[in-house]
Amino acid sequence: MIRYGSEAYFLDYAQKARNLVNAPLVVTGGFRSEEGMNEAIDSGAVDMVGIGKPFALNPDLPNEIINGTNETIAMKPIRTGVKALDKKISSMLELVWYEQQFKLMGKGKEPNRNHGVWKTVFQMLKDNGTAAFQKRRA
Repeated sequence: MIRYGSEAYFLDYAQKARNLVNAPLVVTGGFRSEEGMNEAIDSGAVDMVGIGKPFALNPDLPNEIINGTNETIAMKPIRTGVKALDKKISSMLELVWYEQQFKLMGKGKEPNRNHGVWKTVFQMLKDNGTAAFQKRRA
C-alpha cells in the first residue's frame, strides 16, 4: 500500500489503469515529497511523476532530489481571503498564480512565492475580462 498516496491525487486511478494498458504511465497532481514520488514509482503503479506546482516554486527541485538535498515542498493555498470570491475562483486563481511563476522563469527571473494574490486577480481580469472566472476544464 502506498503510504504517501494522499499526496498523489490520481494514484488510485493509475494503479487501476496499470492493469489495462501496456504503456508508460505518468501521474501528476499532489506530489510534494521525494518520499511520495519515490514510493509511487517504486510501487509499480507509475513510471514517472509530474511536479508542476512544486517545480514552479523551486526550479532546481529535480537536482535537489537527485542530490538528496530536497525537503518536502510546503504549498500554501492561493486565496484572496474573501470567502465568496474564493469559492467562485479559487481553482482558477491558483492555476493562474502558478502560471505567473512559470512566466517569471521564462523571463529569466526567479519564482516569487510572495507574488500578490490580488495582482493575479487583476491580471486575470485584464487578460480575459469576466471570462477569467469561468472554468477552463471539465
